[in-house]
Amino acid sequence: MENSQNPTKKYRRPSVRIARVIVFLAIIGIPFYFAWDWVKEGEVFVVENVVIRGNNIFSEQELLDSLQIPIGEKMFAINTDDFREKLEINPFFEEVSVVRSLPKTITIILQEKSFLAWFINKNTKYLIDKNGDVLPQIKPNQILNLPVISFVNTLQNNSKIDSLSQNNYLLLAVKFLQNVNLRKDFVTDIISEVKIISNEKIEVYLTSSDVKVIFGKDDFQEKLEYLSSFLKEIDSKDKLDSLEIIDLSYKNQIITKKSPQK
Repeated sequence: MENSQNPTKKYRRPSVRIARVIVFLAIIGIPFYFAWDWVKEGEVFVVENVVIRGNNIFSEQELLDSLQIPIGEKMFAINTDDFREKLEINPFFEEVSVVRSLPKTITIILQEKSFLAWFINKNTKYLIDKNGDVLPQIKPNQILNLPVISFVNTLQNNSKIDSLSQNNYLLLAVKFLQNVNLRKDFVTDIISEVKIISNEKIEVYLTSSDVKVIFGKDDFQEKLEYLSSFLKEIDSKDKLDSLEIIDLSYKNQIITKKSPQK
């Protein structure tokens, strides 16, 4: 019986394979290297424009002055992360993106925080964000149509700005406005001012009337619903103006007081 033999397989030497890989990579890599060097060092990709989107609080010029992006610099010589980090420490911004828009533009996209109200303390005006944090004093680039939070004169606060966010009086007004913003009806748009009377009482003023609306310290959604229903029943501004006070500080009831001048 004949023994069958498998044909002997021939293998190329590993050194030959490695050499071919090296040659292949060199053929691809050398042109790529020179192309990348041309991109980085050439005059095609240089910074000529800076586009800023989403800025309402700060003007474009204010942001450009703070960033000092070098116009005329080569695009890939600029570290966009440096400018992003500068903007991220700004307490008015929620999110920041800085990207190269080839061939000649740096694009900055900003998402500002959502603002809840203005806060006036000792004749100084601050913005409060949706989380209730008091932000540093600035002069906004645009008019922001927001309700105002104020203290009654006897409660004017002497705390530093860093500690105001933990002030119990201020937190009561913030909690109230956060509840207002949860609503989807007209009440959201008619709150003009929230005056802090004590840590258990706030007075609310409406945009279209001098009537004073008194709230307690809790059950805000329920009381706002009462206010909404009551205002819908008063079908004219004259009827609303005939009132001096709408008192919602008591549970499950509305107490009104007519203005002595009407």
